[in-house]
Amino acid sequence: MHRNAAEVLLRDCFGYKDREHLLVVAEPECAALAEALAGGARDLGFPSALLVVPRREAADEDIPDYVAEALRAAHLALILSPHSWSGSRALREALESGLRAAEIVGNTADILPTIDRTPVLAVSRSVTALSAAIEPGRKVRVRGGKGTDLTFVAAADRELRDGVVADRGEFGALPAGFFRVTVEPGTLKGEILCDLWPPPGHADTGRLIMTFDRGVLQSVSRPELREALHHGLLAHSLGFGLNPAIAAGQSGTESMLAAGAAFLRLAHPKSGEIDPLGFVFSDPTAEVDGVPVPASVLNPPPLDPVPGRRKDAPAAAAPIPDLGAEIFRVFFEHSNDPQYAVDLETQRIMLANDAFLRMTGYSRSEITAGTLHATDVVAEESRDRAREKRSHRRSVPSERYELKILCADGSKKSVEVSVQRSRFRDRDVVIGSLRDVSTQERMKRDLTERATDAMKKTLEIYALTEKIKNVPKLTPALLSGANEEEILSRAVKILTQKPGLSYAAATVYLIHGHALEQRFPPPGPKSGPARFDLSKGHRLARIARGEEVAPDASGHSIALPLPGRDGIIGVLEVDLDPKEAEVLSVQGGHSVRSEYQNLLLSVAQILALSIENLRLYNVVKEQSEIDQLTGVFNRRMFDVRLADEIRRARRYGRDLALMMIDLDHFKDVNDTHGHQQGDETLRNISQFLRVQSRNVDVVSRYGGDEFCLLLPECNLENAVIKAESIRRRFVTRKFSIVGRGDKSVRLTLSIGVGALTEAVATEHDLLKIADSALYRAKGQGRNRVCSPEAGRPPQGGTA
Repeated sequence: MHRNAAEVLLRDCFGYKDREHLLVVAEPECAALAEALAGGARDLGFPSALLVVPRREAADEDIPDYVAEALRAAHLALILSPHSWSGSRALREALESGLRAAEIVGNTADILPTIDRTPVLAVSRSVTALSAAIEPGRKVRVRGGKGTDLTFVAAADRELRDGVVADRGEFGALPAGFFRVTVEPGTLKGEILCDLWPPPGHADTGRLIMTFDRGVLQSVSRPELREALHHGLLAHSLGFGLNPAIAAGQSGTESMLAAGAAFLRLAHPKSGEIDPLGFVFSDPTAEVDGVPVPASVLNPPPLDPVPGRRKDAPAAAAPIPDLGAEIFRVFFEHSNDPQYAVDLETQRIMLANDAFLRMTGYSRSEITAGTLHATDVVAEESRDRAREKRSHRRSVPSERYELKILCADGSKKSVEVSVQRSRFRDRDVVIGSLRDVSTQERMKRDLTERATDAMKKTLEIYALTEKIKNVPKLTPALLSGANEEEILSRAVKILTQKPGLSYAAATVYLIHGHALEQRFPPPGPKSGPARFDLSKGHRLARIARGEEVAPDASGHSIALPLPGRDGIIGVLEVDLDPKEAEVLSVQGGHSVRSEYQNLLLSVAQILALSIENLRLYNVVKEQSEIDQLTGVFNRRMFDVRLADEIRRARRYGRDLALMMIDLDHFKDVNDTHGHQQGDETLRNISQFLRVQSRNVDVVSRYGGDEFCLLLPECNLENAVIKAESIRRRFVTRKFSIVGRGDKSVRLTLSIGVGALTEAVATEHDLLKIADSALYRAKGQGRNRVCSPEAGRPPQGGTA
């Protein structure tokens, strides 16, 4: 059960992405369920961790600092608690840093099986459909199966809970599944029959009937509630339950979420306070401006009898852009990690990259000939484990585990194996990667032996070796850093926190040009020199040049180089506590100082590797998104941003406009002055468009001499005004001729403008509108702006 719950939560509720890890946070009452849920996630191959925190006595009580730090370091978080965490300052800060989080509040023993069986995607579709149908200002009529008949005008305020937490910084409550819209004041009238009455704590099961006129409660059938008539209660909002996994009638709270139920909430006219109880009725139907809402929207599909499977689930929320097979081949062949593909039935190794061959020593010809099998590469002592893992591969398609492999020369290596079963050309194929952990095992053994030797001397030396246990904290913390500042901040915090490595202070310097500059913590007015010329004789400069490799552990501070793949990238300096310095210099012998040096070198290597990996990732990411000639987004990235912005505009009802920009007579520039002048002209126009754009605008090269400018939060009228401003400013510019600074040319732009409307269904439609307008601008003489509005005279001129 918990394994199914974990899969639904991660895949459907969180939209799990590769390499993300889940943090399950629980207060003591929910610890057992949280442990089972985290274990279920790990069984399925999802990285997960469990954190049990002290009980909070109230919802507004904040959480400990270490819990806040764990939330900031996680990609996904599920919170199980008797009180909601939504008001926690620490949670808000974690969400701002990119965390996606959801919470289950209250009786988790009852709710967790519900999460396990809820068809989340069907609920999400119903929430989206209702939000699109019941727009502000629309007249809505809602009827119930036992006699409820209400009409009202929808207001702008609405609440959508679809159970999907897919965007960075998003937070939601589970189980979810309802849509609630505020009633325009003074518009609701009719009668409601609450056939799912009473709420918890009421023994009477009689029905409740209430009538409304002009939004005010007029009569109530229950004697104990007639006092409410004196308060002049107002109709505040009406909602629809959409969760087919929750039984209606159990309680007022659960019935508000149940599919096939609807609820009405009241508000006090003076205080504006909203009654937390929803007055619930069953079998709702709805009409919007006389048009019926489909029954399938108000009643999402029933539960699939097969656990973990949902009917009619879409393949994906949005298609992933096709990068072509070539890029995946390049990633596979040139990956630093050994990777391979194995036929699950025959165990023949079908494919292996160069890194795999280098690690194992086998030849490419053995792979090509089909003579190498996975069983040949597994060492004797690990074959039972490998056989066990292979036997359940169809039920557990992905996981990580460790074993020993047998290399071609007879040597053995300890590796971490990460595998994923896939279906390819009617064959079950296991895609895997290896990570050599032999060095880590040797380092762990060596460090353990040295620590044992040190502990025999004094308690102080034992305390010193305790630092070794905290080194593994660096790797997961640094690998999840979004930028260099975040990586450096986390590294310094781990180096100086207690308990932890507990250094008195830590400073990171990175090489920039011909100097070594202090990067973290940022230099302050009272700090020492923050920049060192690499050609000078300062100690840190010598270390950065590679002249001092082994750290000197005899003083009160230790500095050592940060080793990169192609050379030193910076220097790490740590300040020792006076007692620690005394242990090293007086009590510690050669073996202790050597152990200490190895510890610091490991820290430096982890930090340097994290920085270099981030830099390499940023370079690859930029090359895949940026047009190399002009420096603006390329066509592929423009397509991604256009789809994202259209989805955002649709979801929140915002404006979006698009300009298609063409450089007039660009061929004449190439023919007259050469392609070098043409390239320089394209660079100039891209720089010009960046200057003329807002920070939220998206400037892209669409192809050749065509550019696109995507303008979020901008309607058609303002986009045309902006386009005309760009055209007028551009026509006054002079472009110097390459190699002839005294000569220049003037150029003009033709611009087509389009905007998102109800008639625009896809990105292709919006592009077609703007492109047609551009075609009309060029056909009417160029150097002008045209929009798609019928009857509107062409914009621009020949000024």
